[in-house]
Amino acid sequence: MNIYRWIALGLSILFAALLQPTVLSTLNLRGATPDLVLTLVCAWAIVKGPLVGANAGFLAGLLIDLIPPTQPILGLSSLALVTIGFTVGVLGRTPNKSFFRPIMIITGASATFILLKAGLTIIFDAEIAYSQLGELLVTQAIYVGILSVFVLPVVAWLDRRLGPNLRADEIRI
Repeated sequence: MNIYRWIALGLSILFAALLQPTVLSTLNLRGATPDLVLTLVCAWAIVKGPLVGANAGFLAGLLIDLIPPTQPILGLSSLALVTIGFTVGVLGRTPNKSFFRPIMIITGASATFILLKAGLTIIFDAEIAYSQLGELLVTQAIYVGILSVFVLPVVAWLDRRLGPNLRADEIRI
């Protein structure tokens, strides 16, 4: 990946991490907010592969943990998003012409992210509200599914515009 792609990845995730708690938090659908950061991490993972997805997940998780409102445990979002970014990169890089397969992968990743973050929160001895978990899973999947329809083509277009693919970009795990 060339330097322009890394800059585009970093700026897009920084923009999403700043936009999510300020603007997108006002769009409240039964407890969930649109998770633009998770959608961007998954989109970059599908377009560029598991290693870029893991790097994007680490950067996004670090920003989520540091930008107010902060998480109670530092590094929890990073660990969850690295796992999600790598897994989505592995699942999403298989050649397929379907438009709905990447969207379903990203939607499933949103539910997995919530469950993974809840599990990690329990492990590290913090409180969670079990009664709202099912409702949060459904509404978050709806939001991320709708967001992915718009975000995935933009990330793919941005990747094509920032130069030719290098031989190193074709590494697959």
